[in-house]
Amino acid sequence: MEGGSTHGSSKRCMVKICKGSPTETWKKITNNVLIKAEANRTLASYYRDHKDEYICMGCYNAIVVNTASSFKEHALNWDNGLKRHRNSFSISESISLLTNFIFEREVLDGEPPVFSFSQLRLIAVNKNNDLIFFFDQIEEMACLDKKTEAEKRELERSLAYQCYLMCWNQSRVIPLWNLHESEMGSDYFSWVDGVNVLSKFLYDREKVEQKPAIYSFKELRKEMVAKDIRLSSFFNSIYNATLLDKKSDKYLDKLDKRLVVECYIICGNQNSKLMAFKEDISLFLDLIGLSAKALDALLHAGITISRRHLDRKKIEIANNHSSLIESYLENNKYNALALNVDDYHNIHAKRMPNTCSTSTMAHMTTLLLNRINITAIPQMTLNNASIHNPKLIDFELICNTLDHFYMERMAKTFNDRFYYETFLDEKLENLTLHNYDARITERQEERKMKDTILLDFFELKLEDVVSYISALQRVYENSLLNNYLTNSVIPVIADWPGQVFI
Repeated sequence: MEGGSTHGSSKRCMVKICKGSPTETWKKITNNVLIKAEANRTLASYYRDHKDEYICMGCYNAIVVNTASSFKEHALNWDNGLKRHRNSFSISESISLLTNFIFEREVLDGEPPVFSFSQLRLIAVNKNNDLIFFFDQIEEMACLDKKTEAEKRELERSLAYQCYLMCWNQSRVIPLWNLHESEMGSDYFSWVDGVNVLSKFLYDREKVEQKPAIYSFKELRKEMVAKDIRLSSFFNSIYNATLLDKKSDKYLDKLDKRLVVECYIICGNQNSKLMAFKEDISLFLDLIGLSAKALDALLHAGITISRRHLDRKKIEIANNHSSLIESYLENNKYNALALNVDDYHNIHAKRMPNTCSTSTMAHMTTLLLNRINITAIPQMTLNNASIHNPKLIDFELICNTLDHFYMERMAKTFNDRFYYETFLDEKLENLTLHNYDARITERQEERKMKDTILLDFFELKLEDVVSYISALQRVYENSLLNNYLTNSVIPVIADWPGQVFI
């Protein structure tokens, strides 16, 4: 059962990241709660150990209803922590590993000491992944999950010193720095230094490595800090300036993209040759119909490129499209592919009749290919049978499914199926036919267009079988797809009436 109850002194929320907000409503952890949490990927394994205990309404909504990102991350980190704990070293063994690492880094290689706990953790774990559990234990003992961002910043230097002190107690060769000395020295890495270093890395990534812009602050931070650990403090200053403890989880998800935009704008002011981000923004604004004057106005704000530059970019994209398709098909020749055939009409065009036609409206056809992260679908099964159903529409299979699955359930009334006493919330959930919000959230990653490519775009009115065959003929004209279809099949996704015509 999952019913609410009034606040009692004996009740305590067992979620480890609970913020402890005052509440008068509690939820019992039932099988239903565990099943939904597992479906939402917010299930930390220790919830099962506390079955029939209570959680506060705020944690219940975050776990079951809203699928909060922080609770997803907590569940993932908890399960990963259990795996590491089973295979981790003892504290003394971890200190020995860290001592050897610091000795090699600072005594043999002459590197400066690390005054920040987060930086020390990142450097040490990159060197030896077995130290993760050791640093997790230190964070747990310091109760970092209950500290504010300001308190965490104050503990950065103290926790790093404690790590050095434990290593120094094991080996006096390790240099032990003074906890109370100022960090501001000749090796101080300023915020301006961070902009300079990040600008150089982004320039090399765009011009030398020919890679696109990154639109996730977390991904940008991970990739750049791996190249230079000093950038950790630079990204921390940008992230902490947003006052995270006062923001909701939904706002933090949006913030991930806003912060990366700020990084590109800041570095673009330092190096005007960083164009990948500006080109993407300009192409998007041009697509939604922004005027040339507005685009040039944003150029002076350092956000977009000029109209002439944009025209050259579009010509370049069009010329490179065929090679882009070849590269896409070559890289995904062992993956399953799905083809979408759809029509496009510029129905908002002005109707200007002339001697030949009454309208300038065009009927276009789009062919989209989407990669699926499974192996290619073979034409023949393991027992050498075709995957195609020779009956096309098997009415016997449909009737049997309707009779034995749906009709048996529909023949019973709601009270017959649930005659026992249940809480109102559970009754309402059983009456729910489909939760579209949960479905969309659950399949959010699959709904993205990042693995989709435009195979072709041409003028054709999809209105009968002949037109759909003509559209599919474009697929067979591609040599790589033709070879792909000799052994594998590509499911075709189409709306009505394409489903009938194909």
